[in-house]
Amino acid sequence: MTGQEHSTELLQNEIDQLKKQITTLKNALATQKKTEEETLEKQTRYETLFEHADDAIFFETDIEDIVDVNEGACKMFGYSRDELLRMKSTQLFYSDGPFFSIYSNPALGSELPVEMTGIRKDNSTISLEYTITPLISGRNTVFMFIIRDVTKRKKAEEELKTTQEHLMESKKMAALGELVAGVAHEINTPIGIGVTGMSTLEDRTKAIVELYEQDDLSKEEFEQYLKTVTDASHAVLSNLHRAADLVRTFKQVAVDQSSEEHRKFKFKEYLNDILTSMQPKLKKTNHQITVNCPEDLELVSYPGAFSRIITNLIFNSLVHGFEGIEKGKIVFDISVNQDYFIIQYSDNGRGISPDVLEKIFDPFFTTKRGQGGTGLGMHIVYNLVSQTLNGKIKCSSTPGNGSQFLITIPIR
Repeated sequence: MTGQEHSTELLQNEIDQLKKQITTLKNALATQKKTEEETLEKQTRYETLFEHADDAIFFETDIEDIVDVNEGACKMFGYSRDELLRMKSTQLFYSDGPFFSIYSNPALGSELPVEMTGIRKDNSTISLEYTITPLISGRNTVFMFIIRDVTKRKKAEEELKTTQEHLMESKKMAALGELVAGVAHEINTPIGIGVTGMSTLEDRTKAIVELYEQDDLSKEEFEQYLKTVTDASHAVLSNLHRAADLVRTFKQVAVDQSSEEHRKFKFKEYLNDILTSMQPKLKKTNHQITVNCPEDLELVSYPGAFSRIITNLIFNSLVHGFEGIEKGKIVFDISVNQDYFIIQYSDNGRGISPDVLEKIFDPFFTTKRGQGGTGLGMHIVYNLVSQTLNGKIKCSSTPGNGSQFLITIPIR
């Protein structure tokens, strides 16, 4: 190879290297341009989201200086952007008093929104939920607040709660109405027998008086009259005692159902009183109820809560469990250990499908919609057990194998 050929080869290598560098530079410039375009697109998208978001967005330092806000914040609080940038967040937000220090803020690092109250420019208040995200760490950490106005939702929740309470109260009063109707029906028989007995006694007494005044009363007639008096007196007294017991039972159950009295009571005796008050419903069926409970078991608790729990459980079995079943069985197994009072309630009814079982304690859930079902019976039971009695309730069931409820209540 001559010197000229060698020089030509070196020159060609330099040209090839230069071409490669130019290609690399072009690729780098293209990548940089693409990155810049993507960054610009993201920035544009962010700015669009920031400005047009319905939620309020604040950027704030750890000394509570507001450094930027979006249009949603201006609309939510009624201030202009310039006004907000001259303010501190303590002038806008309250949470159990003046707004918290940023470092003790429960929303920081939490995935769940935290509730607080906002104060608008016109001094009206709004219910808010917010989350906080730290963005920059340095001498002054910057935090991003995303704030949502939940005033309408909170109002709707309050209205729903009030409506639910009214419905539950209406259901309780309806149950008391049934109880009163039951009183009238049940005491009608013993009172009727008493009236008939006294009417018979009055007629026999008038006849005996006439015979006596006419001096025509024989020994046999007087002895028969004495027997009539004895039998009638026994029948009247027995049925009046029966009526008095029924009134006492119904009165106690009714008072307990309409009040939250805390007192001592014998559980089996009280459970039998509840079952007696339900006789107008139960005697129309062929269903059998068995109570297994120690005779001397005493509780200091809320009998009214137990009354409503038991009646709702039984009605649930009658309406749902025994639908299409003529002779159902209900069993109460009552026990107590060192820490808990335990009620095991079971029926041999139709059972509950899995999709219904998971919703059985939900408010307003019923499989009898349009047939008189309110969907509140088992929800009331759940609330009474968990809130009034501070206990727990669990339902287990499979279709065709009846239903079982386990109630455990701590002994206080």
